Amino acid sequence: MSDVESTIAKFIETKNKLEDLQKRHERYRKIIEEHMISEGVVELTQKVDSDSYQIKKTLMTRETISKKELPKEVWDRYSKASSFSIIRVKKLK
Repeated sequence: MSDVESTIAKFIETKNKLEDLQKRHERYRKIIEEHMISEGVVELTQKVDSDSYQIKKTLMTRETISKKELPKEVWDRYSKASSFSIIRVKKLK
């Protein structure tokens, strides 16, 4: 296996591990959130403490608008583009 092939294999392995960790992270987040609800936390500024941790839930808001929701001239005038690279790897059979 060449160096590039080895690197690609490690990339895919790491990506798969990351996806698994993200799923586990979400599962634990839900368990913690359910615990907060069972403790009566209903306001976002309330906290729950354990012996070793403090849990505080906050609400984040992101405002977005889609291109199809705006007149073309407004989009053309105010939109900002950002470019970034994406690497996609597909295992060949």
